Amino acid sequence: MAYSEGNQAVVYSSVSVRDIHELVASMGWFAEIKSDRSGDPVIVCRVGDNVTQIIFYGLSGDSARSMTLQLRFADAAPFELLNHYNENKRFLKYYLQAGPTLIIEMDCSFGGGITIEHIRYLLEFWEGAVGKLFET
Repeated sequence: MAYSEGNQAVVYSSVSVRDIHELVASMGWFAEIKSDRSGDPVIVCRVGDNVTQIIFYGLSGDSARSMTLQLRFADAAPFELLNHYNENKRFLKYYLQAGPTLIIEMDCSFGGGITIEHIRYLLEFWEGAVGKLFET
């Protein structure tokens, strides 16, 4: 972790894909940097029994200004469960795509600045939320 003088956390306006990859790996998640269809970097990682993609936005070189954590299930959950989550849960977005495929996402903006500690918190929040997916 990087700290400035006075032991204050460094605040970043963008974070490199490599830094996120290292952070995810340090949390014990198996992770690989791959490319999406457009050639942009994506981190594919295993969180428990699920595969999460970390999609980056606002890229300038290797640095991103935001990211989305995304999980896909080919065997989609019942519509009632999706409604329950959307009505009673915060921060995660649940929706169906053709297939039907259940998509779960959490957007993470770095606008106004972000610390590595807060990114770790967001990743830990995601890990906990994904672990409790089908609890009502």
